[in-house]
Amino acid sequence: MKNLSRRTAMVVAVLTAATGLALPTANAHTAESYPCPRVVGVCVWTEPGGQGDLRLLWDDTPYIVPPVRSAQNQTPEPWCFYNAPGYQGYERREVARNETVADFGFDVLSAKRGPCQWE
Repeated sequence: MKNLSRRTAMVVAVLTAATGLALPTANAHTAESYPCPRVVGVCVWTEPGGQGDLRLLWDDTPYIVPPVRSAQNQTPEPWCFYNAPGYQGYERREVARNETVADFGFDVLSAKRGPCQWE
């Protein structure tokens, strides 16, 4: 029985490697389950947890209507998300490259590339 389990594991590993698939691991990001296309951009959703309407951000966006609550940054740089239009507001959140935010904790009304600037 032990040999059969090892053989089965080996066959699965070989098939996985051959097809380019990855098996989920304990360290897998929950972001993998978010419905975000594999593009160099930022996916944002109107609801927490990657739920609600999906929108893709490619460039600085001074007005996001409707506001968004979650995001997945698939770009090589950080983005700053603000709770007011025009990159204003007292709440802001920097999202690092390849980071996923399940819930900003506030409605995001604008976003731009680069780190957040605190005045």
